[in-house]
Amino acid sequence: MPCLLIEGMSYSIVVNGNLDPDFTGPVWGTWILEVAACSGAWEGIWNGQRTLLPGQPGPVGMGTWIGTLHLTGHGHGECVDGLQFSATEIVTTFTPFPVAYEMVLPCGDIICPPEGVLTGKILEPGQN
Repeated sequence: MPCLLIEGMSYSIVVNGNLDPDFTGPVWGTWILEVAACSGAWEGIWNGQRTLLPGQPGPVGMGTWIGTLHLTGHGHGECVDGLQFSATEIVTTFTPFPVAYEMVLPCGDIICPPEGVLTGKILEPGQN
């Protein structure tokens, strides 16, 4: 389970996938974002699809993959208790296995970390 540290928070994610020989296919898992500032946490599930962009070798020549992910979750604890979360994230990766080790490779002319754009909303119960 990769764990990413964000100032004042820790984030863990479980990643599952049923990938074909070109490392594309459905992906899914769970996630937890702990918010230390208020003894709270967000927990949820995610799922999506990973696709290979044809003719795009990527910065290390292995390929460029796009993951389209859908996330839902709920908050519990002091500052987020009862809140609900939903989002879509588009993630670009440059290696066959979409895991956090891409972020430890050098950044510069060769490779940079995976890039994700997340668009979402936080709602109180009963809101749309």
